[in-house]
Amino acid sequence: MTALFECARNQGGETGKFMNFKKIFFITCGFVFLALGIIGTILPVMPTVPFLLAALLCFSKGSAKLHRWFMRTSIYKKYIESYTEARCMKPIMKFYSIAGTTVSVGIACWYLRKIPVLVFAALVIWLALVLYFLFGVKTLKNNDCQNRYRYMRKVLIEGEHDTKAVKTLSDVFEATGKIKSSLGKIPRVLILRMSEPIENEKLCELAEKAGFRLEQIINIENRTA
Repeated sequence: MTALFECARNQGGETGKFMNFKKIFFITCGFVFLALGIIGTILPVMPTVPFLLAALLCFSKGSAKLHRWFMRTSIYKKYIESYTEARCMKPIMKFYSIAGTTVSVGIACWYLRKIPVLVFAALVIWLALVLYFLFGVKTLKNNDCQNRYRYMRKVLIEGEHDTKAVKTLSDVFEATGKIKSSLGKIPRVLILRMSEPIENEKLCELAEKAGFRLEQIINIENRTA
């Protein structure tokens, strides 16, 4: 709990007991939903995607640092990255989401079988969710994920920086939700993959806000399908 207080206190600009309590509340809820989502990857009776989306939302409200950390985890990338960035899911993820929702609603209906109104409401919710996953969420093809980040830049950071400092700048770029970054062969270089064209001036502005200056930005041939 001490760590939660410290994390909340260190987030920029907002002061006061109410804001600290608000951040701690969202951070706590984020970890609870994350735990439920992890359990859902093991037990088919629990849905995974809804809990992980709730965790993502809570972390975004409670801590920018934890939000960036969660977006780098393998569970985020496997289950909800494609959904949060392009409202699309892999076929197997659609199947797991529908199956988990069906099992959960089925168990709820069994416990509520003596209350027909609640059973009917649960079935309506189940039908709405199934229709949403089938028709409201695009099915992600094998090459869609690569094509989504087809605009590439190589940036050279001014001055000497260690890997930890460069990783901080990488987090800043990725926090936009439109950029994936990876370290180059030398510590001062970052490779940026973008879901849409971003002006070099905007990249420089993001770097300067984080306390860095970009010495050079090199265009890399765009990737296509």
